[in-house]
Amino acid sequence: MVAETTYVHAVLGPTSRSRVKWGVARHHLTVRESDLVEVEGIRCTSLERTVLDLASRLTPEAAIAVADAALRRIAVRRHEQDHIAAAEWRDELGRRAQALSNRGIVRPER
Repeated sequence: MVAETTYVHAVLGPTSRSRVKWGVARHHLTVRESDLVEVEGIRCTSLERTVLDLASRLTPEAAIAVADAALRRIAVRRHEQDHIAAAEWRDELGRRAQALSNRGIVRPER
């Protein structure tokens, strides 16, 4: 039996059923075009969409680690955090989380 964390996750679109076969977890999801990006020639979900998708499936501790790694990628340069970029990214992630309220993600009040 393969542990779930070793699966490759793929979104196949609204006509497919979610299932796991040969180490690939296929998901039945609708993804907006604005949530798709290309990384080194591979079509992927955006960083924000990926963080929110993982946050809806992982433990809180793992979700925080994912969000922290993403924030580092967005707002840290040469070991210095750009606090404005970090705040803008957190706000954007919060707006997206609110739009996905059925996923159990709640935007904290400031």
